[in-house]
Amino acid sequence: MYLLRIGVLIAMFLTVTVDVGFGKDNAEQRFAKGVEYAVHEKFEQAKEEFERALKIESFNEKAKEALRVIKGVNEQKLKHEAALYFFKGIAYSEDRHWIEAIAEFTKAIGLNPRFSEAYNNRGNAYDDEGQYEKAIFDFERAIEIGPQHARPYNSRGITYRKKGEYDKAISDYSKAIEISPRYAKAYNNRGNAYTDKGEYDKAIADCNKAVEINPRYANAYNSRGVAYLRKGQYDQAISDFSKAIKINPKHTKAYYSRGDAYLIKGQYDKAISDYTKAIDLYPSFAQAYKHRGDAYDDKGQYDKAISDFSMAIEINPRDAGTYNNRGLAYGRGKRQYAKAISDFTKAIEISPRYADAYRSRAVAYFHIKKYEKAWDDVHKVQNLKAQVHPGFLNALRQASGRQK
Repeated sequence: MYLLRIGVLIAMFLTVTVDVGFGKDNAEQRFAKGVEYAVHEKFEQAKEEFERALKIESFNEKAKEALRVIKGVNEQKLKHEAALYFFKGIAYSEDRHWIEAIAEFTKAIGLNPRFSEAYNNRGNAYDDEGQYEKAIFDFERAIEIGPQHARPYNSRGITYRKKGEYDKAISDYSKAIEISPRYAKAYNNRGNAYTDKGEYDKAIADCNKAVEINPRYANAYNSRGVAYLRKGQYDQAISDFSKAIKINPKHTKAYYSRGDAYLIKGQYDKAISDYTKAIDLYPSFAQAYKHRGDAYDDKGQYDKAISDFSMAIEINPRDAGTYNNRGLAYGRGKRQYAKAISDFTKAIEISPRYADAYRSRAVAYFHIKKYEKAWDDVHKVQNLKAQVHPGFLNALRQASGRQK
């Protein structure tokens, strides 16, 4: 049952999760320390930290970008104040304070209108704010000023993918890889775009390359796991999600995705455990509540399922599928058909072409002997070119005394 519910949802959660290594010394920590020094105008100490980050990860494009900015200051090609605004913007971005970051990058650009790195990072902030057209404008400006740099192509690819323009995204990731052949994140991102297109073997090949470059790249294992999951190779998927979690025990989406694999395999307790961990790490993770609700529903624990669906709806009240699933728990599980019909109706209000909700509501109307309304919903399902179970149609014909 769950396999039908999950199909189109998996690719939605290939979004970026911050990767942090858990050794004593890693590139992200060095980069963060460098930004801290730079914000306090200690550019030489910052330079040393960014160089250390590159020694740990020679493919770290953020560190390369930061070093270009410091080099620009040292060579008097970039104003000291512009660099300071830039690094303040980076600090705000690292803390996910996008509006403040945009303000700082804008100040940097005001002092140096050809500041490619500032355009790129302001574009990233606009992207995270959901302002995709502004983001693309900034990436294009960054590319125009510095076409030899890989990171703006990767950044623009991320925005194109969020817009559903997968071919454009793949083209940009490919350009980033052409410029920087060891750009592990670009391989991973291109793999995600291939997964979105259903080209799973290409996705897996790109993720293989990403982990070849960086064997501790948790996101790449997670991305490859999602591709395996979409291919129906559930054990391989679980193996990759587990590798991602071993590298980064706080990898929320790896727990969530592994939960999906366990749920499809019918291993409900393991699925519930993983969704619970994802929720512990990210309490506003609506889809984790929804899918944990699916697991409880499949176990016949309808009250727990309804509780989780209700929490998912509270977080994201525009998800038609969650209303439909809660309606099924009310109807099939609790025989509370009025509540079920209310939820199916809400799902239809949100998504008027949602055949499953019409079909489910028809069954609920049947159980309370409102046969005319049941027939109305059956006709809506048929008009949407979807199927109605022949057994239900026969029962409805017999109960209603009509054939269609």
